[in-house]
Amino acid sequence: MILILFLALLFLVCPSDVRARETQFLKISPAIVNLVLEEPDQEEVVTIELNNTGDQTIRVELFAIDFKQQDLTNVIEFLPLGDDSYSYSLASFISLETNHLILTAKEKREFNVAVKNREDLSPGGHYAAIVARLIDEQQQEDVTRVSPAISCLILLRKTGGEIFNLQLKKLTWPIGSIVFRYPELIKLLFQNEGNIHLIPYGSLTINDFLGRTIYGASINTSSSPILPQSRKYIEANLKKIGFSLPISINSISINGRDSLNEIKFDYKKTFVYLNPLFAIGVIVIGSVLAIKIKKRGR
Repeated sequence: MILILFLALLFLVCPSDVRARETQFLKISPAIVNLVLEEPDQEEVVTIELNNTGDQTIRVELFAIDFKQQDLTNVIEFLPLGDDSYSYSLASFISLETNHLILTAKEKREFNVAVKNREDLSPGGHYAAIVARLIDEQQQEDVTRVSPAISCLILLRKTGGEIFNLQLKKLTWPIGSIVFRYPELIKLLFQNEGNIHLIPYGSLTINDFLGRTIYGASINTSSSPILPQSRKYIEANLKKIGFSLPISINSISINGRDSLNEIKFDYKKTFVYLNPLFAIGVIVIGSVLAIKIKKRGR
């Protein structure tokens, strides 16, 4: 029972920044699809490919399921089928060309997924995954078992009433006014209070009091989206650009925008950098000088 619950959890929670999602014998592409609906009754059709890389014929069950972002992480959570309480639900607006496919060994098959802009689809973002789950022909009906499954994520934007509200809330570094080292990575916490998913982009620089750039970084090189009413940490990997003085008054600056050019964000903070070896040297030399001065005074 514990193993079943563990496998079920793995199915319900999965990374959002996947590329080609796959099981041991089954691959799906694309991994993520972005759609925009602008006109009434507009219908967008997406072609999804399944690839059976195994040596045996398999049967696959296909269905759509809503998902949301787990707070502060790059992880998504699939929601229960038929749950209409989710404001950004999309599954009920999706129709699949078929709900079952049979793939022979090494076979690739395509199927179409249609999304229609109905009147009851509210403006803003809506999210669902197309799940392909293997069917075990030998599984007995009275046996509880979790079958391997893969998914293609659909991120949809319906125009005409989007609310754009993306904010940079805080950084994991620097903490305090004095720092003794430069980290390899800084995490930026973004909060999306709008009704549409956004992807933050930008640059981060650390400059000394002479205006020289010591470190730099690009923000969100993986193009990770932040879903509505969610917060997420975005990583920035620092790259050393110039020589750092052992003691210096520095500033960290961030400038960026969202993927739709609707929101701009900036951040600046001044801090003192003190090289710990330099600090220890100053203390040692100061102590030695103090002792010598004291001896001479005697």
